[in-house]
Amino acid sequence: MKEPLKIVSHLPAVSFELEGKFWIAAGAQWIEVDRIYTPKELEKIWVKEKPKYQSTSVPKESKPKTFKVAGSKGKEYIVQNKGSQWSCNCPASTFRRWEDCKHIIQIKKTI
Repeated sequence: MKEPLKIVSHLPAVSFELEGKFWIAAGAQWIEVDRIYTPKELEKIWVKEKPKYQSTSVPKESKPKTFKVAGSKGKEYIVQNKGSQWSCNCPASTFRRWEDCKHIIQIKKTI
C-alpha cells in the first residue's frame, strides 16, 4: 500500500508540469507525482512547518528630539531629530530639502 503524500514546509506547495513530468514543490523540496494536483488537494497534504529563521524585531520608535531655534528676524523655528533624520519648519528647509538649513547646522554644532 502506498503511503499518503505529505509535504512538510513553511511554504505552500504548488503543482506543475515540467518537461513531461508532474511535480509538487514547496521551497527546495520537489516530489515527482503522477498528475497535477488541485489547490484543495495541495492544502490537504501540506503540513505547515514553522519557519527555521527568526524574525528580527524592529526597535521601538523613539520620540524625536525637539529644539527651538531663533531665526535671524526673531521668529522661532522648530528643529527635530529622529535618528538620522533632521527637519526644520523654516522656509529654507522646505525649499532646499536636499541640504540642511542653517538652523539644523546650528543645532548639529552644539550637540
